[in-house]
Amino acid sequence: DGVLTLLEDCEFPCQEAAPPFVDYCTVDPDDPCPFNDGLYCGENVGLVKNTLFDCKGGVYTPVEVCELGCESTDFQGFDLCIKEK
Repeated sequence: DGVLTLLEDCEFPCQEAAPPFVDYCTVDPDDPCPFNDGLYCGENVGLVKNTLFDCKGGVYTPVEVCELGCESTDFQGFDLCIKEK
């Protein structure tokens, strides 16, 4: 309908994302990836829920929208999208 609605006031800059991803607030640039470089569920690192992010050197890039949810694994940095229920 062309009307923009503020969903979140970002503490750090907002990152525009190309579809199918949604724009998201970035996290503290001085805070490195939690367990080194790897894949992280957005909800576990303060980013978009049900989106898998690749973290490299503290910079997060969305890689997949997890339609069935995102699963944290016991292997830090190896989270994944749930593929079937």
